[in-house]
Amino acid sequence: MNTVLLHTKKQQLMSVLADRFYRQEKNTELLVDILGHAVECRSGEGGTHMTHVSLVTGLLLQCLVGKTDRYHLEREDIEAIRMASGLHDIGKLQIPEEILTKPLSLTPEEYEIVKRHTQIGAKLITDLPIYQNERLVKYAIEICRWHHERWNGEGYPDGLKGDAIPIAAQVVSVADVYDALTSERCYKEAFSHEKSMRMIHSGECGSFTLLLECLDEIAVRLQKELSVVPHLDQGHSEARCTVEELYASRSEDSTTRVAIQLEEECGKRQFFSELTDELWFEYTTNPDAIALSASASKRMAFPRSWSIRRGVPIFSPWWAQKRSTRSAAGPKLPRSTRRILKPRPRLDSTARCTGASSQSW
Repeated sequence: MNTVLLHTKKQQLMSVLADRFYRQEKNTELLVDILGHAVECRSGEGGTHMTHVSLVTGLLLQCLVGKTDRYHLEREDIEAIRMASGLHDIGKLQIPEEILTKPLSLTPEEYEIVKRHTQIGAKLITDLPIYQNERLVKYAIEICRWHHERWNGEGYPDGLKGDAIPIAAQVVSVADVYDALTSERCYKEAFSHEKSMRMIHSGECGSFTLLLECLDEIAVRLQKELSVVPHLDQGHSEARCTVEELYASRSEDSTTRVAIQLEEECGKRQFFSELTDELWFEYTTNPDAIALSASASKRMAFPRSWSIRRGVPIFSPWWAQKRSTRSAAGPKLPRSTRRILKPRPRLDSTARCTGASSQSW
């Protein structure tokens, strides 16, 4: 019965955490989408560029990790890169609007001004007083600054070459070029998928090496996905579909991911508790249960885990058989039990309480 209660409580906690994580992800994506949409409206890119780049980035990453493990991309990296890709042109907020929306070809001077958006965008994020250690921020900085670099070193602003270009920037650069070609702009009409692919392969838009193979592999799916994106609900539904597809291959929903994270944290906590002679315990209130570290169990002669009902340990060790007969006033607990429920100062000073719903004795 106690095992069932503990399992039920664990499932409830995982459900709560999964819902909380999902809402946090949703809010983050909504903010990124809103900011990206603001950039698009100012530069006259039609309102779907950020969404398309995010979707293509996710598909390219999914294909890339299936081809090679040289970049050591985890699921969290894929999601962070896909989300950060929506901020790749944030530097255009500080570029004059008359240049961004100019229907004719730019002059060399104007082109140099537009090229500054990479450095401006990276600086905007780098100057944030907080969050600099966050994975999303790290990738956003790389993408903003280097998404116009090219494999052969002919890109800007730093002329990086080969794998000196962060993989996040490499992937977003392909996604950015593809959508720029297939979408209408104030200075050009939209090219067909076939013509866009030919232009990319011929090097008219720079060199991309391995990522071209990935682009070829997802070509059919790409056309299908981009054709349905405009019909999705407004908000972050467009961005969310890519994340769900990335996880679908592993049959893991958000609840499962949270469960895995919780198991990993419990494993770490158990590992470190085994290395110390201190008394570690965890007490949960619903259901009432106590879990002791190996050291605490050995020194106090109690089992590693047991439940409490109205202050009386259930499934008790040897001293349970010596309890007094139940009286009208209630059970009389043995000395050892009373010490656990209200430990002496020596034990209280070394005990540690862990867990989100824990409380000290």
